[in-house]
Amino acid sequence: WPGPAGGQTGQSVWIEQAIRFSSPFGLLHSDPSATLPDNGGSFLQTSFGQDPLTFQPTNGLLMTLLQVDLAEYSTTFPFPKEVVFTGYLSGGGTVTNLFVTDGIIDGTGPETDFQTFTFSADFTGLTHVDVSSPAFSMDNLVLEVIPEPTSGLLLILGGLAACGSGPWNRSRRKFQNPDQPARSG
Repeated sequence: WPGPAGGQTGQSVWIEQAIRFSSPFGLLHSDPSATLPDNGGSFLQTSFGQDPLTFQPTNGLLMTLLQVDLAEYSTTFPFPKEVVFTGYLSGGGTVTNLFVTDGIIDGTGPETDFQTFTFSADFTGLTHVDVSSPAFSMDNLVLEVIPEPTSGLLLILGGLAACGSGPWNRSRRKFQNPDQPARSG
């Protein structure tokens, strides 16, 4: 995800490359400036009161998060920022990663404003993700959408499962009825 294009404008929903980003009180997509972080292109931001930022695939498939670039919101707040990502697992439960930015932001100056963070390996099989931190900047979210198994593969797997439980399965155990005496041989 290379980031949104154009100005600093408020949006209620942003969709890019089949990923839907939303926030209960809107979100911003911004261009670099003297007071905003600079990474050479546009990026997504939340301001105060705009969290959580939620994102998920538009097609309802599961996803795996790999990495993301984060920065402080602006030069007005040049402090390290804690950004919490909570992933919701398809089978129930959550996983969490906490990333802390370095507090270095100089807009279009010579310093590197964005930092790259890598998600832990358990950020896979997610239905959606909440980012619960106000006033941060995000770009270059790297994720993989997990494709659904094809119907042909499901038929093959179903057939193999049926073969393993059929009467011809020689590894099947016989259980003795406790009401009948044991038979020999």
